[in-house]
Order: sequence, then structure tokens, then C-alpha cells
Amino acid sequence: MDIKIFWKGFIFGIVLSIFLSVYAFYSMTTATKIGLDEIEITDLNGIKIKSSDLLQGKPLVVNFWATWCVQCVNEFSEFELAKKKFGDKVNFVMISDE
Repeated sequence: MDIKIFWKGFIFGIVLSIFLSVYAFYSMTTATKIGLDEIEITDLNGIKIKSSDLLQGKPLVVNFWATWCVQCVNEFSEFELAKKKFGDKVNFVMISDE
């Protein structure tokens, strides 16, 4: 094996690795970020609600659930108690993709 060919390939591999590492780092740090105020939710009646309307200076509790998840269905009673306790001081949103 020719030593010059080895070193050319070795240096090319290092340069390529550095380039790909910088590119991957740049891609991960400049990803498009969605703000919470840009999310749109559709309620059960088909009415679209912007998440910024739900914030309004109040805490927002978001629960992701599914009908097949027994624990998810069981915790609804706890959310009802919290809703009664905190009333209009907290907004609750239950989200399902079903």
C-alpha cells in the first residue's frame, strides 16, 4: 500500500468528519421552533382556538390522553376536582388524536 494514498485518504476522512459534525450541529441548533402561541386547537364542536387565547396570564394544564388508556380515563375525575378547586384561575386542555 502506498503511504501517500493512505495519508490523503486519512486527511480527507478527517476533513469530511469535521464538515459533517459542523453541519449536524448547525442543523440541530437552528431548527424551526414553534412557540406556544402559534398552536391552534380544534374543540369538540369544530371551533378553532389559538393556544395564546388559553394563556391570558393564567397557568395552562395540558393533558394528552387516549380512550384506550385506562389510567388516562381514570384521571379525568382528578382533573374535574382540580377544575372545581381552581375555577377560572387555571385553564385545562385535554388533547386526544382520536
